[in-house]
Amino acid sequence: MGGRALAVQWNEAHGETAVEKKQRDEADGPVTSSAEKTALESTKEETGAPLRRLNIAGIPESIELEESNSGRRVLRIRGGYSGERLGYGIGSGDFNDDGVEDVILTGVAPQAGGRTERARVIFGQRDGFEEAIFSVGDLDGSNGFTVVGDAVEVSKPALYYDTLTGDFNGDGVADFLIFSTEHLTPDNEADLCHVVFGRKNLNGGAASLNLTDPPLNGTNGFVIVPDRFGLVYGTFGFQPHVSGDFNGDGIDDILVAETDSTGTESRAYIIFGSTSGFGASLELASLNGTSGFVIVNKAGSGKATSAGDLNGDGIDDIFFGAPLADSLAGRVHVIFGRNTTEAGDFNATVDVSALNGSDGFAITGDSGDRLGGYMSGAGDFNADGVNDILLGAPDGASGRLGVPARD
Repeated sequence: MGGRALAVQWNEAHGETAVEKKQRDEADGPVTSSAEKTALESTKEETGAPLRRLNIAGIPESIELEESNSGRRVLRIRGGYSGERLGYGIGSGDFNDDGVEDVILTGVAPQAGGRTERARVIFGQRDGFEEAIFSVGDLDGSNGFTVVGDAVEVSKPALYYDTLTGDFNGDGVADFLIFSTEHLTPDNEADLCHVVFGRKNLNGGAASLNLTDPPLNGTNGFVIVPDRFGLVYGTFGFQPHVSGDFNGDGIDDILVAETDSTGTESRAYIIFGSTSGFGASLELASLNGTSGFVIVNKAGSGKATSAGDLNGDGIDDIFFGAPLADSLAGRVHVIFGRNTTEAGDFNATVDVSALNGSDGFAITGDSGDRLGGYMSGAGDFNADGVNDILLGAPDGASGRLGVPARD
């Protein structure tokens, strides 16, 4: 995909996020949003109609973030309190269904002082922003809102929150997740991950949205509850991941995974999006193949993510790294998505060691590579119409980076 990324950076005590246009080789293409710290900036024609695609010819190679609002190219978004580190997680979507993209930013909630802020939602503006700097302290309900929850007590000095966006209930309006990437305990498991459904006039003009008072009820969103604890350090956490359509029903699904494991096993969870609705909470232990499934990687701690359709069947696939496998050679497992209406449901549990080529396959590293510790989508790197993946082997000789070839 061509076009420019809109990079989000932060470098001040309160957190300061800036949207910067950067030119890539292609001068024409979509502005994209991804889980890898990019954000979508709403743009408009002279008529005010929002654009999903933008011709960026004529924009300079780079823009200094220290510049004033020259040509309204950069909007700086400042955090609300010392240590917030706003911009730790970012996402975008039209959450209030007004036809203009919005932005969600997460940060850090220090334990000192019992901070309850989880995220800041800033509504896109058809006429742009009047100032070059926007402070989240000015969110008043008309221009966005702050998402709050109960103060969570953990042994760490702060909780880091991240976000993920997509349309998980299939109503055509973007939704968002807010979850902690830190390790929680059974005492606060219900506070781990919240899914909030977007809708017309989201939050009704209020300056804050409370996730726990009243709690989400299944109509406006739901809570995701983990299925096991007692892992490394007796803790549990999620790592930020992506949404994609892994069962071919046209609705975004949710992929989350554990950040830590017992050292001998890690898991990823796929929750299928649905137009049939959700309950107030969804326990990951209840995934049964129809509502979603669990991927088990017994080769040690690893990460799972998606790079889209890797086998050319039109359905998103998943890859799961195991950098500690095979005496630190490392391994990456690719799990194919499928149209469950045609091919039947997934098993409730998918063990990557049992993949047979028809449902997925493994890529192995050389001795000491730790292949699979770092992975990313590569787009269509060889122009054959099928997505590719980029795999890092940081402990190989001088480090290695590879794009696996396909027959």
